[in-house]
Amino acid sequence: MTPQQRWRLKNKEKSLAIQRTWRAKNPQKLEEYKARRKSVHLERDRLAGRRRAAERRKDSKVHAREHVYGLARYARARALVTKAKNRPCLDCGGIFHFSAMDFDHVRGKKLFTIGAGIVRALYAALWLCSFI
Repeated sequence: MTPQQRWRLKNKEKSLAIQRTWRAKNPQKLEEYKARRKSVHLERDRLAGRRRAAERRKDSKVHAREHVYGLARYARARALVTKAKNRPCLDCGGIFHFSAMDFDHVRGKKLFTIGAGIVRALYAALWLCSFI
């Protein structure tokens, strides 16, 4: 807090009285000041509004495109994993719901986790897993 702000806070009534007397003595300067500040704020707000609107348009288009693409990719990956899990357990031979089956890495070097994998890599790496 600056010394001027501390003084205003401590002497609030005196500060308000000084402001009132200045405004009474200088009405034309006050109007010029208000007009100048208003035009500055209007221009700033107009430019900020245009900038925000452009960002929203850009973001909404990108988001919509990514969202649709992401949903389709997720659906393909989910269908692939569900299809891969729809087989008997290698340990006991039982047939279970796909949500009860889990990946068990058995061969080769593990390249990625199934949850973090992408569809193309998932196709290539599914043969490395058995389902228990």
